[in-house]
Amino acid sequence: MAEIKIDNVWYAYRKGHDSMRGATAEIGPGIHLLLGPNGAGKTTLLKLMCGILTPSAGEVTIDGIDICRRDPSGLEKVFYLSDDPSFPLATINDMVRCHAPYYPGFSREQLDANLREFGLDADDRLQAMSLGWRKKACIAYALALNTDVLLLDEPANGLDIQSKKSLNKVLASNCNDGKIIIVATHTVHEMQALFDGVMFINNGAVPLVADVYELGRKYAFVTSEHPVEGAVYSEPSMQGFRCMVPNDGGIESQVDFILLYQAMMSGAEL
Repeated sequence: MAEIKIDNVWYAYRKGHDSMRGATAEIGPGIHLLLGPNGAGKTTLLKLMCGILTPSAGEVTIDGIDICRRDPSGLEKVFYLSDDPSFPLATINDMVRCHAPYYPGFSREQLDANLREFGLDADDRLQAMSLGWRKKACIAYALALNTDVLLLDEPANGLDIQSKKSLNKVLASNCNDGKIIIVATHTVHEMQALFDGVMFINNGAVPLVADVYELGRKYAFVTSEHPVEGAVYSEPSMQGFRCMVPNDGGIESQVDFILLYQAMMSGAEL
């Protein structure tokens, strides 16, 4: 089963601003939501996890392999898809011929099923597509590579309502028990049922890495006419107050990721 370890990772861009400040996390199999405000370091962290960027200090490993060494044995384990994907070849079939052989887990059957779900053909020309259609083609291909780790940066941007439903379907059907998929997105409402885990990043650090089931057992996310005494976090809403409170009932609560995000931004300690 895949495992990512981020050990005290620092990274600074040329102007000297530290984008990563001692980020530390351990991530296991499942579909994980990566949350954080703009400029928090989400994209930087994803690029560090796939070896595009090299940390100035610390280490990122996938299954014990230092990904920043860019050895083939490590690179075949991970694939990163940016928020505005642009493949170097004309069609997905061209990518299959020239690129997919570097990924031993690639499945043509899986690719064709993903493309059908999105209403696409592998011979469609990528540069003739809108951003939304191109993104769907690239997601279908990225999932079919069957890497141990797949990193998706804002995959729902540019997708219409039906396409977002199809995205949820292909993500769920392509994530086996041992794979890690990390999704950095602000579009959490349509995808919230997918997530097994959640990570929060802010100011270059990762203060929260949690299992969604465990979060729902530990906290309840409720709406109340009045503020709830002892709430970890609460905020006014049209219905009264949205509150994150200790879960004393023993029944798993559905995690409200937006409220969780607001709680983390407020400085709440979980």
